[in-house]
Amino acid sequence: MAGMSLRPDQYRSAFRQLLVVLDYLHGRNVAHRDLKPENILVDRLDPIAIVVSDFGLSKEAAPGSLMTTFCGTRLYSAPDIFPSHRRSQSMQGYWVSVDIWSAGVIMLEWMFGRPAAQGMGRLPPSQWVTFWSQTILGTVCEKDQEAPGDPVVDILKHMLVLDAQERYQARECLQQGCENGLFKRTRAGDIIDAEDSDPDDPGARTPRLTTARYRVQLPVCEMGSNEIAAEAGPVLTEDVWVSAEEGTSPRASPDSESHSHSRSKASTWKRFMDFDLVPPFRFGQGRD
Repeated sequence: MAGMSLRPDQYRSAFRQLLVVLDYLHGRNVAHRDLKPENILVDRLDPIAIVVSDFGLSKEAAPGSLMTTFCGTRLYSAPDIFPSHRRSQSMQGYWVSVDIWSAGVIMLEWMFGRPAAQGMGRLPPSQWVTFWSQTILGTVCEKDQEAPGDPVVDILKHMLVLDAQERYQARECLQQGCENGLFKRTRAGDIIDAEDSDPDDPGARTPRLTTARYRVQLPVCEMGSNEIAAEAGPVLTEDVWVSAEEGTSPRASPDSESHSHSRSKASTWKRFMDFDLVPPFRFGQGRD
């Protein structure tokens, strides 16, 4: 979604879908680790449907273990992904909550514009992460003062938090959105946009989302000029639940062994554009 100009309601809907995707991934101890607008593709505009792509830096962490690889795209990376920040805070590593920070920066940029970062490239990492983190936090505080009670800012205040343990999980962000009116729950327990009709209400005619299984062989990372050093080789093969509108016919899942790391970008694009990586969400009992 980089460079696109959408309506506020489209950005809010994309935000909800991104949180649903993160709830799915984090529930399986998978961190994306490179969330940014360029990795969020638009499948359709009205109603908007997004696809989260580029899992080249993703990692499935063992329960109870921490990740330490310095990777991602600096403007969207959480402070705790920087070794210098972890040393200053006596942190041994980071967890999937780094994606929550990244998603918060993305939504801040979508709704209010990303803070200026001119000249910051010349700073050493230890100074850069401190300056940029404080810039992000200052912008959220400023928006909160300008529009007290704004439901988007209300959630961002719980996502863009320096203490990784204090950041909301994706599920808590969705819960907060339901409480402040940004989202709402259907009778079946799914999370939808506040302005959408509940498909379970009598007489409502909203396409229902059904799930289909699709195996994705995640590719080797292709390093770009704006990325930080990453682990070599594929880091995850994951069964991904994707959703399709009722009445459509998703193609059969291909054999994962036939997926080579040399697949063209066009082929990868087509794979992701054929599906919406937005599984239906229902509330569980508290934190996972």
